[in-house]
Amino acid sequence: MQAQRGIPSPLRGVLPALSATVAAHQDRSRTALGALVCEEFGFFDVDVRGRKRRAGSIKALRVLEAEGHISLPEAQCDLRIAKPRLLEAPVPGATDVPADVRRIQDLEIVPARSAEDRAVWNTLMDREHPQG
Repeated sequence: MQAQRGIPSPLRGVLPALSATVAAHQDRSRTALGALVCEEFGFFDVDVRGRKRRAGSIKALRVLEAEGHISLPEAQCDLRIAKPRLLEAPVPGATDVPADVRRIQDLEIVPARSAEDRAVWNTLMDREHPQG
């Protein structure tokens, strides 16, 4: 894999120290390890806020792991994007709805706060909305 601009190049120059740091902190999450690498090797944004470049550090660690230089702890979560929960059956159609919108009375809009309400909303959007 080709060297990338940013964090991977400086880390290549300190592979022994980086390898020791990673090996000593196998009990940490990859996110925590990325933050530690920022602190230990000085990877901060150059703007006034000086935030850690954690995402870049984590990416660099994955690149170096793919090249066989280090061994990261197992990922603690599945990074796949979860699909919204849907009902097993379609939402029943509305009943007693007047054809003329002006005749609708006592309409109430209720936020979908519960898991069941969100599943109904997700099912309606998935099956009824023209764009899904």
